[in-house]
Amino acid sequence: MNSELQNLPYCFTPEILSDKFQNVVFDIPIYQRLFAWREEQIKELMDDLLEASSKGGNYYIGILTIAVNNKHLELIDGQQRMTVTTLMAIAFKELEPEKCAYWNKFLKDGERLKFSARDEDTSYLSARANGKAGAYMNHQMESAIDVIKAWCQEKKVDVVEFSDYVWRNLTLFCSYLPDNYVRNPIELNRYFEAMNSTGRQLKQHEILLVNLVSGHKNSVALSNLWQEIADTQKRLVANCDGSSDEVAQARNEYIWRLNDTHSIFTEKDGNEVIFETIEAVKPANIDISNSTSSDSSKEMLISFEELLLMALALTPGVEVTHPRQFYKPEHLIARFADAKLKEKGLIDTFFETLYKCRLLMDYKIVWQETGGDFDYQIVTEDPEHRLEKFQSMLYVAHQNDFYRWLPSYMQWLIDNPGSDTETELGQLKHIDHDLHGIVPSVDQLNYHKVDRYWFWRLDYELWDHRNDKDGWLKDNPTLKEVVNRYVFRVNRSIEHLHPQTPTDDKSEVWDYEDLNCFGNLAMISSAFNSLQSNESVGVKMERIHHQKETSQLQSLKMLHMWMTYREGETWTPKKAKIHERLMYSFLESL
Repeated sequence: MNSELQNLPYCFTPEILSDKFQNVVFDIPIYQRLFAWREEQIKELMDDLLEASSKGGNYYIGILTIAVNNKHLELIDGQQRMTVTTLMAIAFKELEPEKCAYWNKFLKDGERLKFSARDEDTSYLSARANGKAGAYMNHQMESAIDVIKAWCQEKKVDVVEFSDYVWRNLTLFCSYLPDNYVRNPIELNRYFEAMNSTGRQLKQHEILLVNLVSGHKNSVALSNLWQEIADTQKRLVANCDGSSDEVAQARNEYIWRLNDTHSIFTEKDGNEVIFETIEAVKPANIDISNSTSSDSSKEMLISFEELLLMALALTPGVEVTHPRQFYKPEHLIARFADAKLKEKGLIDTFFETLYKCRLLMDYKIVWQETGGDFDYQIVTEDPEHRLEKFQSMLYVAHQNDFYRWLPSYMQWLIDNPGSDTETELGQLKHIDHDLHGIVPSVDQLNYHKVDRYWFWRLDYELWDHRNDKDGWLKDNPTLKEVVNRYVFRVNRSIEHLHPQTPTDDKSEVWDYEDLNCFGNLAMISSAFNSLQSNESVGVKMERIHHQKETSQLQSLKMLHMWMTYREGETWTPKKAKIHERLMYSFLESL
């Protein structure tokens, strides 16, 4: 194999391709359709590029699936993206012949892109790349060049500046097929047919698997492990929700596996699927949406793509500088390309880290009910479920930014394999404190300033102190049972118990400070808030009573408001302040 091709990156820009890989030629096989983008598709791409150029940074146009064949890279998938990039280069050159002449290096005198068994189309593209008309015209490509030039004029873009942005920042990712495809052209056709039969391109994690295990001496074992881990609706060890003896057995199995992670490199007897070939990774083999396991109504807190990113971040030798950007699943391929695991010899280390993370997600972390509630009966020994409840509180508070707490907690679990539940809960609270700092003053918890997190944190404290001898539920065993069954939900709508705009004649109008104070607020679902709206306090309290009776409480703070209201069937600014002082005392003690 050509030494230059052996060192091809997993992604490149036109500039990188032109400067570092001058001799690379892309060949489009006969079974690939010719360029077929319509005017609206081209304009949409140009609009996206223009928007991206105003923000700076790379623009990721997509993935090229490639088979390396002698000096050519056969484009098994992605020729539309590569062709439109070539057509942009021609258009920029024609609009600014001198200032955009650097695109000649990318076009390689018309030799960069070839079409197998389509000599006329190859000749056409070569002639246009060299500024000539040619004897044959591909009308679809010619129309695309005209659309690009017209778009530049219509948008009044600075062609030189815009062209420079595309040159330096338009990024294509590469997925290289194993050598057996090159040796057997029938396999290439089968792959192409398999890909098209799914009605979609392969998912990023499916392509990533091939990139990681191709050429690995244990590719079979790692491919099977990947398939098992990808099912996020099924725990790796059975009977986690069974009898106490079964759960104890499952716990021991997890502990044993965590102490023997190197066994993942050993091929096991049974159904082995070799994922070195893209055909084997077609979606039917990694179907995480139709699990038949007993856990099918439950799922891991994070997606498989997010698990992969977390394992990558925790792999020794990998550095994460911007977590918010790093943990975006749509950038999965880019993050692994940046990490250069193969170049650094970290493939085995990554897979061991991935396996540990998945075991710990099963063993030490709550699982989410498909409907949005949580299963607290995880394998770790925690009779009071304090650890699981705190985790569920953190998850709903950080549903869109789990990376703020889960990766650091996961790293701690990896570093402290013999930890007990109380120590783990203490570590989670330490992480939580680092995230949110000291409790704000009560004035900072009013409607216009409050961080929603503090409603969730307060509900955890109310739940955790439900059995205090002289606590907020003293002498009330019925309510204790209700609170025992409380589950955290992703509620984000702040409710005023006393309505902002009363709709009945009996409700008095509160002053601004009393109305918006922490004592008059609770956090509930947006749907329930819409239902409550500006109804009278009495009507609202009847609904809370119904939630209490049916174990559907949305807020423990709201439950205490109901308890306070029941003393005289009234809700006044004075009662709101009494409630506020008690609620704040729970937060103040943190």
